[in-house]
Amino acid sequence: MNANRLNTSSTPIILFFIGGLGTLFSFFNLADFLVFDVGILEPSIPIYVYNFYHILSVSASNLLFFSANQIYLALIVLTITIPVIMLLINIKQNNLKSDSIFLLLLNLIFSLPIIYLLFFL
Repeated sequence: MNANRLNTSSTPIILFFIGGLGTLFSFFNLADFLVFDVGILEPSIPIYVYNFYHILSVSASNLLFFSANQIYLALIVLTITIPVIMLLINIKQNNLKSDSIFLLLLNLIFSLPIIYLLFFL
């Protein structure tokens, strides 16, 4: 009776999409460090794109009882760990495996310098 029904699920695509967003945020956060903290690059796109985490953490600190630095660190940790976990779930379930591995490597390439700059300098 159910043999003709397609067994499709959008869960792997959603996990892959969240992993891609995390990679994009990691790239912008690394660019933020290189432009404003290290001073290597010149900003060629509007500053509010680079300052996404700063703007969000200052706005959230006005609403919550945490400092902007604590919220900033929490945002960075969440946007690094959640996409990595989502991509690892995708790889474990063999859904979009090669694409997920590629995106996971990109995310780690962009995230590891951020982790080093935050916790070891």
